[in-house]
Amino acid sequence: MTSKKIKQLLITMLCISITVITVTLFAFLLNFRDHSISNLITDWGAFGDYFGGVLNTSISFISLIILSFLTYLVSKQSSIEEKNNNILMRKMDAYDKLSSYFPIINQSLSQISKSTELMGSEGIYEESLRENRADIYSSIKKFSDAYHFLFTFKVRYSHIFKYDFDSKEFKALILNSKKVNEYIGSIKESFDLNDNNLIKIDNGIENFVDSLVELINHLRDELE
Repeated sequence: MTSKKIKQLLITMLCISITVITVTLFAFLLNFRDHSISNLITDWGAFGDYFGGVLNTSISFISLIILSFLTYLVSKQSSIEEKNNNILMRKMDAYDKLSSYFPIINQSLSQISKSTELMGSEGIYEESLRENRADIYSSIKKFSDAYHFLFTFKVRYSHIFKYDFDSKEFKALILNSKKVNEYIGSIKESFDLNDNNLIKIDNGIENFVDSLVELINHLRDELE
């Protein structure tokens, strides 16, 4: 409920309270208009009992309504703030996980590039090849983990972000990540077979990294 509606409700309750007091006073004056103002304390006591009996019940009921309403508002506001805080925490967690994969992806792609160049060199020793194979397998595993996290990111986190995961940019990011993952898979196969004829890729890696940076920046903006 907006502050304007709350203000209107409080004004309405105030008007009802004033109306009850006015009606009570008017009814008393209407019935006892022919009587002069008494100097007896007992008459004033009876007057007080009349007002107290009529008004206290009405005002107490109105106060109870207002108190209940305010309690509801406080509880609702607390629930909304708690929900927003939970969503923000989940956003931060998702952003941290995604951004933490970025240096891993860069490092993995760099290592894979160096390893493929080394494998394509002439006169490489078998021991060096074994060490190189271990490095590239480790990089491929790291990239594979990052790829699967990114591939499932929409399903896992689209409901908490305002970012349009159906946009052309995100679809292009997923498509490029798939191409890069397939390319890296072909490299692993080449290493398994000791085949130097590695499958080349065009600018998919560059497009993939640029798209990933753009996505990370979009999500970061939502945290500010």
